Amino acid sequence: MSSAGFSVIIPCYNAGKYVYKIISDLINQTFKEFEVIFINDNSKDNTLEIINEVCTIDSRFKVIKNEVNLGPNCSRENGLRAAKKDFVLFVDADDRIANTYLEEFAKKASNKDIVVCDYSIIKDMNDERKIVETTSIESDLTFYIKEMILTHKTNSLWAKCFRRALFDDIALNTPYRVGEDLLTCVEAFKKARSIETINKTLYFYLLREDSMMGNKTYRTDVIDVINLLLEKYPDLEKELSLRKMLEYRRVYYLLDEDEKKVAEEFFKSFKYKKNLSFKEKTFLKWHKNKIFQSFLKRHYE
Repeated sequence: MSSAGFSVIIPCYNAGKYVYKIISDLINQTFKEFEVIFINDNSKDNTLEIINEVCTIDSRFKVIKNEVNLGPNCSRENGLRAAKKDFVLFVDADDRIANTYLEEFAKKASNKDIVVCDYSIIKDMNDERKIVETTSIESDLTFYIKEMILTHKTNSLWAKCFRRALFDDIALNTPYRVGEDLLTCVEAFKKARSIETINKTLYFYLLREDSMMGNKTYRTDVIDVINLLLEKYPDLEKELSLRKMLEYRRVYYLLDEDEKKVAEEFFKSFKYKKNLSFKEKTFLKWHKNKIFQSFLKRHYE
């Protein structure tokens, strides 16, 4: 049986270096009606020891123990099955949240299916947060789905609050190592009837050097996910005029870091131009650009 409040789902694998910080952030929340479900994904360090300690002193904290390492997707799915609150939030064990994180969501969530807040990408420098990038969002379902597919800035499960019922027939456990959040988010947003935004930076994503997004092999998963979404939701391409931009994005995900810097300039140049049709006027000019064509030849021929 569900109840008002939030279920915070946190998969953990060898997170002993970080998890105590997110535990502190949760204990210090100004909104108190929540449960925290840790999924210890067969960690080999002291992660479970730290989690068990907080579970003994605060009944709102619970832990699920995976007997083998299952990965974050399956771990989140296990957490969802155990969740008892009306709304769920996914948090990564090495990230940070503001102490008003849940309070701000509580103000908006009661009559909405999804609530999204602004976030910052940070680097931890001697326990101090150095902000690398801050992202703001807009409260329009069509716009948001388009942004999720075309950029990396809004397609993660964190910094969002979901009505738990949205996941009744959505499988979080997918074969993809990168792009799984994009797949899950688009499916949830397609089911949602309403979205609300909080234009405050409440979530702090830790940028780590060992991120999977830096691995070109894993980045091909994003391409597979985009193709799967277009196959499952053929209306997306028509409604959002995505074809040429998606073709560009597929190439972008295969580029090396130096090439990405050049490609990003292309992306910015057509994304924000006013009073122009992306498909008919703007993108096609870039699509014919010789440098862009060299990207296509390099990766598709």
